[in-house]
Formats: sequence, structure tokens, C-alpha cells
Amino acid sequence: MSLFETRATQKEGWADEMAKVRSEEDVIKFIKRHGGSYTAKAIGVPNEYIIGGNKDDARVKTQINGLKYAKSLLESKKKSDQKHATLARHHDGILKWSFVYYLVNRLQEEAKKISSMNDNDYDIQPEPHQYLVRVSCDESIEEAMFSLNRPLLVDEMEHILSTPTATNNFPWQYNGLVELPKEERWTLSSSFTSLWPYDSDASGDKSPVVVYPDVFACGFGFTSEDDANNEVASGYRSLRWESIVSHSDVIVSALPLVSSMGCIISPHLHSGITHIICRLKADVDSLPEGTKSADQFICQKRGRCLLDYLCKQFPHNNKVRLVSPNWFLSKLKI
Repeated sequence: MSLFETRATQKEGWADEMAKVRSEEDVIKFIKRHGGSYTAKAIGVPNEYIIGGNKDDARVKTQINGLKYAKSLLESKKKSDQKHATLARHHDGILKWSFVYYLVNRLQEEAKKISSMNDNDYDIQPEPHQYLVRVSCDESIEEAMFSLNRPLLVDEMEHILSTPTATNNFPWQYNGLVELPKEERWTLSSSFTSLWPYDSDASGDKSPVVVYPDVFACGFGFTSEDDANNEVASGYRSLRWESIVSHSDVIVSALPLVSSMGCIISPHLHSGITHIICRLKADVDSLPEGTKSADQFICQKRGRCLLDYLCKQFPHNNKVRLVSPNWFLSKLKI
């Protein structure tokens, strides 16, 4: 479960119920305990939801194939085909099992507002991020969220803007460094890209700003710059983005700005990193070299861990700097 979804469960009050789940049977019991019914096969009726636990599960794949078949028969006049097509009218994919807990919470909240409410009074449409897998969707979950017919919540907007690039869609900074000759990279500069090292008057011949955000729960990732670049070149999103600590909101929310200014953001603290975004007490940049204590960090224990790692893995790296999220605001030229 992503950080965004974890926040939602905590805010809406159903995180504790979800934490008790150990198997499929626990979810089925929860459904029945709240007046719902469970069947092993979708039949295509109102207020029916198809849930799954893993997109690689054989049953999930079978259901998805069935929905694809059903949607392809929407124009058919055969009675047998029309029976299958009823599935397509009510389903666009398989939902995450956590949707059941969200649904019960929503119904309970609605019941408090409306004294008389029966089973046919509700029609709750799942949001894009609640799908485990969708049948036909040419856009990413983040793109689909932008097209919602309601205002986006702050957490949703933050999730969209801070989600790393999708499969086979490289960050523009990498494309600029790989695809463009050095003398043409100035074409990507603008009044907003103050940290993109190439500008129109050719004076910007500095090294790229490569940023590591100190937001991850486990380890520091690859130490080799080549390994980190190879991951980007593969087109696959790093799994490290799935393990962001909950108290790192101020750093995560700054990443869209950091990226738009021309910086490369890496989930790995590798040998090519030039700046590390930390939760510091002051909005200034500092060199970790020679630092005697972790007093500058809001969380000194985490700061000490970071400094020890830098000293051990990159003892001769004198270019990396520790900065706060607000430090980048001071570099913004509009």
C-alpha cells in the first residue's frame, strides 16, 4: 500500500480494521458481518464490486479476461453475449480488497447524515487509485485522478505530483542529458529551471544537480551512479518509492518544485548525488564533511545515521551538500 493510501486509511478511521486482516477469509467475514454478500463469481448487478488481492493472482487474471470479453460484446445482439455484457455495465476492473473497508466506512458516514437509508440508496463509484487493475485504461492512475469530476484533495494532488515517472516515460532531465547534444540542452531552460545547468547564453556549463530526498524507510539504495541510471533507463519505477516514511511530507511535497527547477531526483544515495534534502533546523546548505554532530537535523538519530553512511561510503566526496526543502525556494527565479 502506498503512502498516499496509508494516510487515507488513517484519516478515515479504518486502518485498525485493515491491520487485522491475515487472509482472504478475514475479508469475507468482514463483508458478511456488515450485511454484505460474497460470491466467487461476478454476475453483473448493481452495487456489486469485484475485489482481488494481487494482480498476478490467477483468479484476478481470469476475472480481467472475462471483463475484457464482456466489454467487447457490448454491441452484440446475441442473447448469450448480452448476458456477458451486463458485467461491462457495472465493472471497469478489479478493486483492491481494501476498498471493502473504505466502502463500509463511507456507508456508515452517510448513514449518520441520512436517518432513512436502505441498500439501494447508494451508488459509490470507486476512485482510480482504488483499482487493483483496470480493464481498459490508456492513462496512468495519476492522470486519471486529474480527470475526476470533483475537486482534488490536498493528499491526492501531492500524490499525483510526487509520483515518479511511469514505465518507459523518462524524466525530462534524463532525456535532455541523453538525447540532446550538450550545445542544444539550453533549449530545455526557462525562467523556472534555475538549477538546470544549461542556459541560452551558454554560461550554464555546470554539473547537473542530482538530488536524493531523505524520505525512505529502508537503507539508502544503490551506491553506484551507473546502477541508478540503469534503473531509470530500464523504464521501471524504483520500488523504493513504495517505502516512504510518514513524517516526510514536507520533503515529498517539495519534490515537484525541485524537479521543475531542473534537478534530477534519485531514490538512491549514489556516488553522483550533489544535494540531499533533509529535515534541517535551518534553511541553509551545509557540507557533511567534518560535521561533528547531528545537531543540525530535526531528528538527530536519523541525521547521525545519514552522516555515518556518507562517511563510510563516500569518504572523499566533497560535492554533496545537505539542504532543507525551503533551500530550493531561495534558488527559484521567476
